[in-house]
Amino acid sequence: MNSDLRSISRQQWNTMSAGALAFFFDSWDAFLLIYVLSDIATEFKITIARASLAVLFTYASRWIGGLLLGSLSARYGRKKSLLFGILLCGIFTMLTGCARTFPMLLGLRFCFGIGMGGLYAAAGPLVMESVPAAVRGFASGFYMFGFYAGNVIAPWTYYALEPHFGWRGLFYFGGASLLLIPYVLLTVLESPVWEAHTNRQRPVPGVLKSARQRLSMWRLFSPAYIGVTLALLTVEFGVFFDAFPFQSLLPTYVKLERHFPIHLVSLAGSMIGAGALLGSVLGGIVSDRIGRKRTYSIAFVLAIIPTAVGVLAHQASLVIIASFINGMIFGSMGGLLTAFENEHYPIDLRAVGNGLLHNLGAFAGSVGTVIAATLHARFGYAETIMIIAAAGAGLGLLGLSFTRETRNVSLDDPAEEAVSP
Repeated sequence: MNSDLRSISRQQWNTMSAGALAFFFDSWDAFLLIYVLSDIATEFKITIARASLAVLFTYASRWIGGLLLGSLSARYGRKKSLLFGILLCGIFTMLTGCARTFPMLLGLRFCFGIGMGGLYAAAGPLVMESVPAAVRGFASGFYMFGFYAGNVIAPWTYYALEPHFGWRGLFYFGGASLLLIPYVLLTVLESPVWEAHTNRQRPVPGVLKSARQRLSMWRLFSPAYIGVTLALLTVEFGVFFDAFPFQSLLPTYVKLERHFPIHLVSLAGSMIGAGALLGSVLGGIVSDRIGRKRTYSIAFVLAIIPTAVGVLAHQASLVIIASFINGMIFGSMGGLLTAFENEHYPIDLRAVGNGLLHNLGAFAGSVGTVIAATLHARFGYAETIMIIAAAGAGLGLLGLSFTRETRNVSLDDPAEEAVSP
């Protein structure tokens, strides 16, 4: 593996870093919003429950961004779409700090979500199409490493800066993401796969080409691709159902039902993020050795163990260890999604497919969390989380059975683009 990693050129490292950094700032903003909900509620004189609509609006529009910028990425290139996504996110992050009314804040968060979902749709294919096939799993995990890092850094940013600059000032700092624009312009090249694909296409009249591009997103559900689209969407649902409910509700559970002191509650939450950082890279490396499907199958089965320990154990040490392992397994599964999905689609569907599926998966994970929070009062937290986690594992394994192994598949050979399982 070391020799494979050494095959990554400086140019390719630049592309991978740009994708990871862009995802870091998006994740940082999205998770920071969770920590400032009480500040927002106080300023606008609303309840916490109503303030949480800002989170819903942020995630509700991500799939729209995935479709829009994914389609633009297929027509105008990955790099240009990535730049546009960075611009959207940077502007609306700063404007979030300027909101004067709560409805205005909701509108700004909705627009940020479009940029966030679109950025993922553009950056994922750019990274995957720019690195050697032998390290594509590692590159996918490295890319997602940025997302998990934003998750880990957000609470510490809140702790260090909010008392001095207020919640609005934190989002002004988020404008630093716009510095990625000159970095991308100067150091990142367009996807060689997309360029080669574009150059070998026959000229098409402008109106006809535009119509084809507008319809490209619907090809995901055409007879040729609906099978693989539904299979990958099922895997996405499995990944996020496996992780989101446990990770989102664990701090509340151990605080209220296990009566852990606040420092242990915080430690358990931090261990999930730390585990995801390690797992995102480790899972990619393992998948480059044993394959994507085998890695996913092992992860779905193993994930049940730390989930069970985390919700059933009474000792804080066991809960903390289980939290770390759970985060590591979820990090490995989430880190692989970019490679696995991009490897299943042809060039012109890659961005829109990746953008739509991932953002719908994340939304489904949020729904799973709401379901768990609703049912735990009736069935108990531990039982509810175990049932949902088992359902997630079952969905994931079911979806995998209808996909193909894609390790080392060519991303630029037209002969490799017939992907229906």
